[in-house]
Amino acid sequence: MSQASKIFCTKDKQLLNEIIEANKKYIRFDIISERDDVDIDQIVRIYPVADYNFNSLIEKNVISVTQNLIEEKPDYSWDWMKVSSSKTFYPTAEFLLSHIDCNFNWAFLSNQDNKQAWGDEKVINTVASNSEISSQIDWYSLSSLGYFPLNENIIRVLPLEKLNWKQLSGRKVILPFIDELTEYLDWRAVSQNRHLKL
Repeated sequence: MSQASKIFCTKDKQLLNEIIEANKKYIRFDIISERDDVDIDQIVRIYPVADYNFNSLIEKNVISVTQNLIEEKPDYSWDWMKVSSSKTFYPTAEFLLSHIDCNFNWAFLSNQDNKQAWGDEKVINTVASNSEISSQIDWYSLSSLGYFPLNENIIRVLPLEKLNWKQLSGRKVILPFIDELTEYLDWRAVSQNRHLKL
């Protein structure tokens, strides 16, 4: 019924509501989620709490994937690439660290202005220390963020040649590392750094 029945293909929303209500005990919502010939948006609105194929709903932009949704369904087999490629998914530092081995779209995530993740020293240190993840990160974009953390431990593991040195050179946080980072600094930006005491 759920895989091929044409009764779910009606364009009449009221009729679809009635069909879903009358047959909800027999419907495999995970299978209906994958169909392209049904109004899955309307079905989700009618019956929001069901055993859907969430990966399919994400791919079809039917649902907005959030960290809360993921945490509500910890046993679900998420397609992490689809989840982390969603414009509505803004993970926290804790979430990234606890899911560090998942197949995330790190390039996409690292282009998000997401202070709760990318402002965290432990996240930066962890992803920079993992060569497989680090190679996928857009370090230029991340280091352009005003809250991008820098400290001695992070500097040791960052791919320094990939950072936005013009942006970093104008920040107060860079001043203790001037001698160490001489070859990378944008000296014009350093000289205009309002925190520099001569």
